[in-house]
Amino acid sequence: VLNKQFIKHAEILSHDAASRAIRDSNVNPDEITHVVFCTVSGQAAPGIDAKLVISLGLSPHTKRVNLGFVGCQGGSVAIRVASDIAAANPKHRVLAVCCEICSLMLHNHDPSCSSEYVASQLFADGAASFVMGCQPKLSENKLYEVIASHCTQHSNHINAIGLNLRMNTWELVLNNNIPHIVEQNI
Repeated sequence: VLNKQFIKHAEILSHDAASRAIRDSNVNPDEITHVVFCTVSGQAAPGIDAKLVISLGLSPHTKRVNLGFVGCQGGSVAIRVASDIAAANPKHRVLAVCCEICSLMLHNHDPSCSSEYVASQLFADGAASFVMGCQPKLSENKLYEVIASHCTQHSNHINAIGLNLRMNTWELVLNNNIPHIVEQNI
């Protein structure tokens, strides 16, 4: 039931965000060569990325990348993947969409499950999108381009935040040390 709700709302939010990104970039939808879609709050098969190709009227030959369950860094992973694709060929135009339906985690109504209430204050439903490419045409508005990127993963903090799948629901894991972990690593 929760995943059906995810699909329903993710399709709408993702389509709206992607439509705005394409319009704002002034890139012809026929010239979008790749779609990168990222989420951690649900799954779909066919994926939201495949549905976006159809709903946005993109070429049926559009290549798709579906990034699932990469966690809180999903947006930055989508940026890096889109950048790598765009850098491979100046003709590539990459539509990246990140969408989360975090309200689906507010289901337990168990007063002892404080992580749900904390999550409701930290995370929200929404979608963001951009078009990335190298060497924009004169007709295109400036496209996003990444100059460099860097990633560091601390193995001793890997379980500080996460999601566990439990009987038809998600359980959010929030370690009490997260503020200290962030403070030590910024």
